[in-house]
Amino acid sequence: MRSFDGKRNSGPGSSRKIRSAVAPCPRTSPRWLMPSSASPSARARGIFRSSSIYALTLVSWSWIARQCGVQLDLIDVLVDAGAALDGNQNNALVNGNFAAAEHLVKRGANLTFEVALCLGWWNDIERLLPSLSDKEKQFAFVLSALHGKADALRWLIPTGVDLATARPTNTREASMPGARLMPTAGSGSMTRIIRIQTVEEYIRQASSGSPRHGFSEREIARTSEAFGNIVQAFSTYETHRDSTDTHPIHGINSIQLFNDGTRWWVVGVLWDAELPDKPIPPEFLRRRPGSP
Repeated sequence: MRSFDGKRNSGPGSSRKIRSAVAPCPRTSPRWLMPSSASPSARARGIFRSSSIYALTLVSWSWIARQCGVQLDLIDVLVDAGAALDGNQNNALVNGNFAAAEHLVKRGANLTFEVALCLGWWNDIERLLPSLSDKEKQFAFVLSALHGKADALRWLIPTGVDLATARPTNTREASMPGARLMPTAGSGSMTRIIRIQTVEEYIRQASSGSPRHGFSEREIARTSEAFGNIVQAFSTYETHRDSTDTHPIHGINSIQLFNDGTRWWVVGVLWDAELPDKPIPPEFLRRRPGSP
């Protein structure tokens, strides 16, 4: 774990201070992998600790836990139960859970450049910058832009971040070899169809035909479930043909992800569009304007 001095000297818009981090749980060999001769109580403790590690990842991501005001308390419960900390501080940043990221560092998680940048901890930013790769620097730039961190962007630009390539990972780079993209259609008495394509086939098909000037797609809601190395996400989308389109199309992307121990990969995306006789259920529309 990198050490840090516990102080957050003031920078643009920041006068934060943070107390010294609590020592993290020892990162030894997994204690839940116990021999069959272990006592039932010991095996139960091991299984609980394993579950707490997965649960901490979910809590760190969760905007629902943040909105309900229980995210930091849940983090404390899981860390006290032995959940591994590192990696989750950046997971928290992806969904804008900045207080959770800060809390994880207080509890002993490694202070990453991304956390320091998003929280405006300027002395730590300068200390951590020399060890960054160009790819890590660009990811930090994208993360700051995503969450409207103008001070962070202004700080990063003079460091040589490549603005031409500082963009979110594209479909080809995000997808695991062999991944499939699968649009579907049909409802009621209509014939149901599915087109199963490789990533390259989909890119070729999407790039053919007339240019779609002004076409846009954005996520308006998301739910997800995770277990171990896999995640299933339902991402509700809204598409516009162009900037004048007042009748957007809605649908759901079903996204399957796999973590190989170093990063998350897209394994498959299956999607379907909303129709009058096939409305999207309310539980998948929580963030659509005007929805309950």
